[in-house]
Amino acid sequence: MPSEKELLALCLRWLEHPGLIHPFDKAMLIESLKAKLYPPSRPWVGLTEEERKDIREWQSIQDELGPVWAPMMLYLYMAIEAKLKEKNT
Repeated sequence: MPSEKELLALCLRWLEHPGLIHPFDKAMLIESLKAKLYPPSRPWVGLTEEERKDIREWQSIQDELGPVWAPMMLYLYMAIEAKLKEKNT
């Protein structure tokens, strides 16, 4: 796969001289650009049963402490989001 700089140079050459670019280069350029613009999607990775159990434990602690501890839920949501981002990047 060509580097981004090589792709840009090929695009520029194609735009400046559309009749001079080799058909193979044109096809390679199109496929390379598609690969850069539309990478294949990955399957979503969810939480494990152990991670879900940890969340339920946080929820039960917050329920016991009452609404005064509602900010704890914000930390819970942030932890869930961070774990999912970690697993899906």
